[in-house]
Amino acid sequence: MPVLPHPHRLPLVPLLVSACLLAACGNPPPSPPAAPPASASSVSTSTSTSTSTSSTSSATLAAVTPGSSAGAAAPPPLTARNGAVPILEYHRLGAADGRWVRSYASFQADLQDLYNRGFRPVDLRDLSHSVLPVPPGTHPVVLTFDDGDPSQFTWSKTDPGTPGRDSVAGILWRFHQAHPDWSFAATFFVNKHPFGGDSQAKLAWLVSHGAEIGNHTYDHADLAALPLAAQLAEVGKEQAYLAQVLPGYRVVDFAYPYGAVPNWKQIATGTYAGVSWHFRYMALVGSNPLDSIPTATPANVPRIQVAPPAAVAHPQWRDLVWSSWEQRWLPTAHLYSVHRGSG
Repeated sequence: MPVLPHPHRLPLVPLLVSACLLAACGNPPPSPPAAPPASASSVSTSTSTSTSTSSTSSATLAAVTPGSSAGAAAPPPLTARNGAVPILEYHRLGAADGRWVRSYASFQADLQDLYNRGFRPVDLRDLSHSVLPVPPGTHPVVLTFDDGDPSQFTWSKTDPGTPGRDSVAGILWRFHQAHPDWSFAATFFVNKHPFGGDSQAKLAWLVSHGAEIGNHTYDHADLAALPLAAQLAEVGKEQAYLAQVLPGYRVVDFAYPYGAVPNWKQIATGTYAGVSWHFRYMALVGSNPLDSIPTATPANVPRIQVAPPAAVAHPQWRDLVWSSWEQRWLPTAHLYSVHRGSG
């Protein structure tokens, strides 16, 4: 099936990354669930399990050791580590910041801060390309949004056919309009009937304007608590749903609800109701930048949650949210640029 075009992307520039898989591709520290998982019905599916891996030889970039950010001064503009890409994880917008909520004001401030520091957005599927759509001299960041919460997409009451200013889509779209070198790239991991209604039209709007849609299971199920057949049904039902509402669109990325990672190779490839899938990247819930872009498929990739450190219950995890990572980012490292290794 053809992938729909990205009309709001920028000219491509080359990329240099190491090609080895991250040690962080294992299970991250589990994050407290936002809500009890829904039960999933066990449905028979037909699958072909992917067991292939590839050996790579490129050197791994040095890891950053999490450290305390308490009392740290505001960092200088980021030049970022060569090859490392932060994949940021959001859930919903609200009146005030919380563990799983970002306030409208904070989200807009996040975008401005990223822009000022030289980051430019790509979506998760872009990481599989040999070049990334960011301007020369800037650094890629991936913005991801889980669960298809209604706060992620509302329609404008005054401008029909345009996302409302009080939604993720509306804020991203208007930021793109005000900053043409900031594309509308973002990845939305959705469940059944996302965004509180009018799902098909909203999904189609996102795709037509360059955003990516990913699979987050049909019922937001805790896959680690289900037998394999039910896991495949949860993934397959959502894949079939998205194939129905987005004809011709190919869903290639997946995010684990609750960060629960079962035998991931067994769900990375499958067929349900005549719809087949093979995911390229499967997004975790934590907890560090992506130090090297995997060339093997499928591959688990880490994400960095965006939340106030004080809202994180476990002290040892507070240095793993974006505000803490940002202050530790190596400000003196050379600019991300040049050619990707052939690894």
